[in-house]
Amino acid sequence: MKQLSATEIFKGLSMFLLLLLGLWFAYQIKGVIISIFIAFILNAAIRPLINYLEKIGINRTLAILLTYLVGFVITAIIIFAVVNISVNQAKLFFSNIDSKLLAAENFVDSYVPFLRDFIDFDVIKSSIESQSLDFSTITSSGFYTFILDGINLVSVQGISIVGGIIGGLLSVFVIIMVSVYMLLNRKSAYEGVIELLPQKYEKRLLPVLRKMEASLGSWLMGQGILMLIIGVATYFIMILPLIFDSSYPVAQYALIVAVLAGILEAVPNLGPALTMIVTILIALISGAGIGIVIYVAVAFLLLQQLEGVVLVPAVMKRAIDLNPIISIAAVLAGFQLGGPIAALIAIPIAAIAQIALLEISGEVKKKDK
Repeated sequence: MKQLSATEIFKGLSMFLLLLLGLWFAYQIKGVIISIFIAFILNAAIRPLINYLEKIGINRTLAILLTYLVGFVITAIIIFAVVNISVNQAKLFFSNIDSKLLAAENFVDSYVPFLRDFIDFDVIKSSIESQSLDFSTITSSGFYTFILDGINLVSVQGISIVGGIIGGLLSVFVIIMVSVYMLLNRKSAYEGVIELLPQKYEKRLLPVLRKMEASLGSWLMGQGILMLIIGVATYFIMILPLIFDSSYPVAQYALIVAVLAGILEAVPNLGPALTMIVTILIALISGAGIGIVIYVAVAFLLLQQLEGVVLVPAVMKRAIDLNPIISIAAVLAGFQLGGPIAALIAIPIAAIAQIALLEISGEVKKKDK
């Protein structure tokens, strides 16, 4: 067995310490790294459209400006319309919440006692009481502040009152500007760096990185389409019983449930199941009968099957296909390490890792032959 020299041991320890230092530094600036990564995903999704518009004769800068302008207008209209209605529905739902929870608890004990294994009303009551929230004071502006605070990736020091709002706006601004800068270059952001490497490494890395970029773009576009489809489908599921029963109570919360379903669709495999559980709980609290509860459960189970068998394969056919267990583990790990934003980008990170591992595995198998 070859004995390591002192120089080799020193080099190995130095590399290990540098790696640890790099990981520590990356963790300290994780907000900036996440912002740049989200910007890269956004760039990957929009780049094919920009390239097409340039190909048909539109100036690249103008194409980027028009694309973002249209995107901003559509997003703003949807957000303002949806948030205003959803806030009103939330106020209605949480009015007299104690009496509603008591009625739901009595209903479960009388008709579906097995749901006691899944729903703990005592925990729900204590959670609401511990928050000491007055839901009648919820406003649209307060909801926007909550959203901006949730996407505050770039910290703003010295601003105690509106730090969350400023940080959220700054995060959005950084992501957009970085993505615009990436799109302005016809070459992808990584190509300039890869071209500095020896040609043999360049030839190996470029196809892999392009595959990663295409998969990330497809994932983002596909995820957006799926969230929209599931949200719209959920809305119609929630209002359909109105055709047969004008007093159907759950319809007045249809939009807020549809928005929740669309958001939770970003959490693969777990999202639809969570939506079904929350919707059943809303149906119980709003005073729905056993028939409505059964309808909600069956409808969401059918929607989940339709999503898994038809929608996901059709919409995500160009994106990377992750194992469900890996997807769930990635989301939970992301949430644990960096909160909701990290949980959302955990899937594309896992997809990149899977592509890299498959490429490395393919190279190893070629060498073994």
